[in-house]
Amino acid sequence: LRGGSVQAFKFEGLHPERRYEVRFRGIADAADRVGLLTTHATNTLSPFAIVCINRNDPQAGIRSRTQQARQQADTGQETKVRKTTPTPWELLQFRLRDPWSAPHVMLHTGGQVQMDRQLSSAQAQAIQAEFNNLSTADQNAARQRVYDIVADGYRTNWDILSATREVLSTCSNVMMCGFGDVSEGFGRSRGGQAAFLVQQSRRAFQLYQKQLWDAFLTQRGNRPSATQTEGHFHLYGSVALFCFDLRSHRVDADGIHCRDSPFIDEAQWDTLARVLSLPSVR
Repeated sequence: LRGGSVQAFKFEGLHPERRYEVRFRGIADAADRVGLLTTHATNTLSPFAIVCINRNDPQAGIRSRTQQARQQADTGQETKVRKTTPTPWELLQFRLRDPWSAPHVMLHTGGQVQMDRQLSSAQAQAIQAEFNNLSTADQNAARQRVYDIVADGYRTNWDILSATREVLSTCSNVMMCGFGDVSEGFGRSRGGQAAFLVQQSRRAFQLYQKQLWDAFLTQRGNRPSATQTEGHFHLYGSVALFCFDLRSHRVDADGIHCRDSPFIDEAQWDTLARVLSLPSVR
């Protein structure tokens, strides 16, 4: 694998109702890079558990603790200790260590990362300010630099914090695209980041999130096409999980908002009708 790249692995021939451990060789700190996978039962009547998380921010607890420590340092005396609200990752971390307590699917309904933090950084804004004055070759290099800034946000949120890394590596994850994953004004007629920056955050979403459930993403190419929808569905026996996309299809490949586009396009309604008509879905 090329350093700094994002790669999805597909396993075939797994047996139902088994717990598999995935390890990697030839990488740094391999002992901490362990994945766990529990396959579903073939009996469609068996219980099916889904955990939903929306706009998660694994760094919230760290910022709260840091702010409390600074207040103590500024006043020179210890303030009353307030209980910090744990993040969803911390709540799930120990529960998922039980081999059979993990949910079948963890559904992330948007805001898996807070991308505006990366796009609003001084480095990203400086690149954006000079972008139109650059040569074609320099513009390509600038796109890569912005992508690296965006990708660092994923590594910070998903990898550095142990609770997040452990939860993500212990169950199946289906992720929906929200404005937090691209930019604050993504899919809206006003506001948001410059189109050049939005392109790179959409590219990162394709590789870091969509690649988890779209096995053929890299074969088709990961650049979002014009008015491409990120709506998708998944079948688990008699359970159908359908994820509507209210934003991506309203923005073209250049990051320009399409004012006349509906919140839910006709293609997604047609797909939903086909899924609901399947005999296996209850």
